[in-house]
Amino acid sequence: VTGVQTCALPICGTRVMRTEGYGRRCTAPLRAAILACALALSAAANAAAGIALARDFSADGREARATGRVIVVLFATAGCPWCQRVREEYLKPMLANSDDVARIIVREIDIDGRDALADFSGAATTHAAFAALHAVRLVPTVLVLGARGELLAAPLVGFGSADYYGYYLEERIAEIG
Repeated sequence: VTGVQTCALPICGTRVMRTEGYGRRCTAPLRAAILACALALSAAANAAAGIALARDFSADGREARATGRVIVVLFATAGCPWCQRVREEYLKPMLANSDDVARIIVREIDIDGRDALADFSGAATTHAAFAALHAVRLVPTVLVLGARGELLAAPLVGFGSADYYGYYLEERIAEIG
């Protein structure tokens, strides 16, 4: 190493090492490219990982209001095969479709869960209490909610038929817009 200089790129300003025989090298563009790839992979991994558990419906409500979207909530339990089918065959594909992502926010509630949750008013509650408040006793149940937590369509309760489930789900979302 023969010295430290500042990168010649006008937007960079990163301090770079000057090394024997190699001249000056700025690693800022490389770091930016690595960061961009990591962020892209993170977004893809989140979509592949599944539906986000509900944590803060007040924040989701603000986002829904700001973007004109509705909030689709899957009420499920661990080990429920029908819940898994709704998640894998209907909701996850919607999250991979940019047209659907532009109109919905998808969250999951474990109706037996004691996970902390902020409701639409920002008050602290749990997944189980939120499910009880909405009288959800059977799973899977899907609710389409507005930015203030208001029910916008009839609940979709159970998994009666794979042939028509996608239609029933789409019908409830389409009722709104």
